[in-house]
Formats: sequence, C-alpha cells, structure tokens
Amino acid sequence: MNEIEGTALSADGLVRVTVGLGGGLRALDIRDEALGQGGLRLARTVLELARHAGAQAAQRARHQFREELADLPDEALAALGFTDDAELVEAAESTTPATWQDF
Repeated sequence: MNEIEGTALSADGLVRVTVGLGGGLRALDIRDEALGQGGLRLARTVLELARHAGAQAAQRARHQFREELADLPDEALAALGFTDDAELVEAAESTTPATWQDF
C-alpha cells in the first residue's frame, strides 16, 4: 500500500504543506516571497494548510478502507482522525480521484 498523504497549497501559491495520515508533517515548502508576510500570518497559513492536508489524507484513507470502516459509528471514525467537518470534507473530496468517488 502506498503511503497516504495530503497536500495543501496556499491561495497565493507561496506555501505548500504535506502531511501523513494523522497529521504528521512530511514536507513544508515556503517560497522566499512568503517570508515577507510576517511570522504570525505565515504560521497561521501553515497551520490552516496542515489542517486541510490532514483532512485530505483522512478522506483518502477513508476511501481506501471504506469497506472496513463502513460499520463504525461517527465517534469511532472521529477518534481515528476521520473528520466530519463539512468544509474540510468538501475540500478533500475535490482532490479525490474520480475513480474513488464512484463508490
């Protein structure tokens, strides 16, 4: 099985965050231009992107393990890190391959 990851890119394209399932940071790319935003704004951007990338990874895992997870209650899924945040799920679904969305 391939390693499950999620990646999020800032709207201006200056910051990219990749996390593994569970939110562990795998890669952080910050272009020089982003440093001029100031530390607080850059930190907030990184944290928000990490949250979105984590939701993307969770959705990918959920698709990959959909049969095994089908009978678990929402509380158990949340404990495993599968988000039910509608905005994050929608954002993650938009990056999910179409072949996975047919199920």
